[in-house]
Amino acid sequence: MKHSISTYRCLIVAAALCAVSLVAPAYAADGAKTQWEITPYAWTAGLSGDVAVRGVTLPVDVDFSDVSDKVDSAFAIHATGRKPDSNWGTSVDFLYLKLGGERDFPLPGVTVTVEMKQLMVELAALYSPKTDLELQEAWEAGEKAIPYSLIVGARYIAMDNSISLSSGPSGSANEGWVEPMIGVVTRLPVSGKLSVALRGDIGGFGVAQSQFTSNVLVDFRYQFSKTKWMNLGYRSLSVDTLDNGEGGDITMAGAIFGITSQF
Repeated sequence: MKHSISTYRCLIVAAALCAVSLVAPAYAADGAKTQWEITPYAWTAGLSGDVAVRGVTLPVDVDFSDVSDKVDSAFAIHATGRKPDSNWGTSVDFLYLKLGGERDFPLPGVTVTVEMKQLMVELAALYSPKTDLELQEAWEAGEKAIPYSLIVGARYIAMDNSISLSSGPSGSANEGWVEPMIGVVTRLPVSGKLSVALRGDIGGFGVAQSQFTSNVLVDFRYQFSKTKWMNLGYRSLSVDTLDNGEGGDITMAGAIFGITSQF
């Protein structure tokens, strides 16, 4: 099923999923209060891959310095919620990117204009074999315990790609779908106030338009106050929807910067 992307729709989807995420952990366990970590972040990602509209395939290979000049709007935020005495938690991620630009086509005097919009909203459950309280007790007892969580959830992805030639055909491809995803995330202490979070997940599996989606994150976190961390890391996200001359096979990869607040 195909969809166009609008800011209004983005806000509706984000609000709906965030509302679900706020309710879900409230029933995970009795006792301790749910602790939330909210991280607005910037992603200095470059693009590589192919975009196809009506049989016209255009290779995309630009670094962030080129992409940044073409970004019309971008917004990204991540949130997790968990009770210290619960094995379950919730994860929400929202990403919206709109960019466009021109480049020469492999024909004399022909310029191609490309506009890309991407919306991704993720809602997932986190399951940890040990609760935060159990991990703390193990560490205090001198035991070695690695904190990790299994991720099971769904992503809503919408892509709106348009290609127009200064002399020739033009067209657009709009698609949106919900896909399953599974993965794992861990956070390891490095030294003092420094820790590193590692996450990997995959999705799609041909269930909807997406043939395959992969997401990898390495995030160093420095705690500069009791409830705030500075984030610096690297993220790579690949989405493959190419099918019969429509869609895209795009990888976004680059450094991320953010500030995490806990409450």
